[in-house]
Amino acid sequence: MKMKAVVSVSVVVFATLLGVVLAQEGAGPGLNLAEHRTLGAYLTDANGQALYRNLNDEMNVSNCDESCAQLFPPMLVEAAGAGIVAGEGVTQELIGTTERPDGRIQVTYAGWPLYRFSRDIGPFTSGQGAGDTWFLVSPEGLALGAPEEPEVEGVMVDPMELARVIGPGRDLYVLHCVVCHSLDGSGGVGQTLVGNVRLLDTDLVLNQLMRGTRFMPRFDAILNDEEIALVATYVRNSWGNRFGLVEEEEVSRKR
Repeated sequence: MKMKAVVSVSVVVFATLLGVVLAQEGAGPGLNLAEHRTLGAYLTDANGQALYRNLNDEMNVSNCDESCAQLFPPMLVEAAGAGIVAGEGVTQELIGTTERPDGRIQVTYAGWPLYRFSRDIGPFTSGQGAGDTWFLVSPEGLALGAPEEPEVEGVMVDPMELARVIGPGRDLYVLHCVVCHSLDGSGGVGQTLVGNVRLLDTDLVLNQLMRGTRFMPRFDAILNDEEIALVATYVRNSWGNRFGLVEEEEVSRKR
């Protein structure tokens, strides 16, 4: 009798652990909808946890790995084309899969890779808007609440002056910003800086650098005015951005 009891307990423990692993791996059987109080319907997994899109991704290509994928774990299945049932209001034909760089299979919707947010508990949607990069997914596959970015022309910059400050700015960026925004500015945990027209707004850039955001530390106690100006100038004039110099005096006025 004792042997049977031990075996039974072992089976229960194994089944429980297996269930946890499958839940973590995103092997849920379906996609459903929940209702956000202001944004409307959004996608969830079978357990009701919110699903997100990454604006740094490309169609059927995930650009979120390593530390990014720890914060926003991809929704995974065991094999390409694994059966994922569309719940009410979800379009079955929009559900697909794509292979990640590590060979694992990630669920897509309307071609966009899907993720959970590691800090969401139950029906929470605390990842919404993270880094201006992560957004809930509508029943049509759209990024809910994502800003529409206008097209703007670049700002003329004195090449000699830019050459003088771009190197020191890059050194500071590598030291303080790479972990979230990547060496090539493509983002990850943080928003992409590549061709990002929001960087045209000097006040916005300085406010985020100096005061921080919900997902970004503040640097006003770490960097002096000159250093903040150098970082701001670097990100505003790299990766296709041509938005002009930031002067130390501008930073000083915002202290």
